[in-house]
Amino acid sequence: MDKKPEDFILSAEYEGGAFQPYMTLFAKTWQNCGGKALPDIKFPHRLRQVLGRIACFPLCTPRKRLLILSGRRMETASWPWCYLYEIVPVMWDVWPVCVKPLVKFVRRNRVRLMFVTSSQQVGLLRTLLPDVRVEWMPEAVDVASYPLGRKLVERKIDVIEYGRRMGNVHDALTTHQFNRNVNLQYSKGQWPTFELLAEAIRNAKISICYPQCDTRPEYA
Repeated sequence: MDKKPEDFILSAEYEGGAFQPYMTLFAKTWQNCGGKALPDIKFPHRLRQVLGRIACFPLCTPRKRLLILSGRRMETASWPWCYLYEIVPVMWDVWPVCVKPLVKFVRRNRVRLMFVTSSQQVGLLRTLLPDVRVEWMPEAVDVASYPLGRKLVERKIDVIEYGRRMGNVHDALTTHQFNRNVNLQYSKGQWPTFELLAEAIRNAKISICYPQCDTRPEYA
């Protein structure tokens, strides 16, 4: 980067109520390193999305860069900061179907630097946006959030399915196509908090979580 870390400000938008440990880890690490953080504003989501798609003309010459931590809803996360700062997107879930609107966003907001967690999409974005510095930022996990569980023979849950579901695997588990019944947990409502989900994983003999490129290949 051509500026010191203190010249950046972090604005993290936590989307959809889903567990996003990566976002939390990024935000905490940023602040532990001395970075500043702006609290996200309370404003109707759909209205922010519409306003974020309108051409942005800075109200003043941007004096600082603003890191916007978001998934594919960058228009929502960047409004109204786009009027006051130079936006630096930090994005994950940049699926192929998201590339076209992302390119429009980058050009509309005159983005000069962005970070993407998909290494495959970095090359494509560099081709589509030759004047933009596109860098790969791999996702990370805080291993301290997942302490060791019991011994395998002491765990009460046979299989836990969380995240996206693979239909044929789920059907095989729920119809008990095995020599005995399987103690299976898969309902999202069973883990209203990340802590409960982490505890279920520690108590499971097998944990299953599929990426979207397997469950929705036509999309991802």
